[in-house]
Amino acid sequence: MRICIFGDSITWGEGDKEIGGWADRLKVHLMERDFSVYNLGIRGDTSAGVLDRFKQEIAARSRKLGGILFAIGINDCLQGVSVEEFQNNMRTLMELSPEFADTTIMIGLTRTTDTSANEKIEQFNKELEVLCRERKVLFIPMFDLFATDDLTKDGLHPSPTGYKKMFERIKLVLEPLLPVMTVDQ
Repeated sequence: MRICIFGDSITWGEGDKEIGGWADRLKVHLMERDFSVYNLGIRGDTSAGVLDRFKQEIAARSRKLGGILFAIGINDCLQGVSVEEFQNNMRTLMELSPEFADTTIMIGLTRTTDTSANEKIEQFNKELEVLCRERKVLFIPMFDLFATDDLTKDGLHPSPTGYKKMFERIKLVLEPLLPVMTVDQ
């Protein structure tokens, strides 16, 4: 079965010299169960960028997926994208996903060392969580996960320890869903 993970540099694994972030840890973990995990994280990407490439990326994988995970939004916050635009992009992704996958999961935004950025990140997280509740999409919070030493020197990207914490939380939520994600169509 195949799982696609869309996101930004945190999805891609920026700053993790051990294994390549939480998504690659998930990939290694699920390989032993015959899952193919595609890490489609792109440095600097935003919700608009994911929306622009979504259908093309899915088409490249040709068959229906078991799951799609989205971990996007930190660049929206830092680049001044409005909450409304972010909500609209995420709503559209949630509407499109069931056509291509049985399960859609939203990964919440992570904290940084910048207090003012964290205020906006919390606002984006709250709006994303509400949208997920309305759409009956699973939301996995991440904001509460990190201590300062779980981030790299840039104050934005997780350290290997931070990525491991993300992986462990995502794995905990994902494990019970794996049986319904195992039939290729």
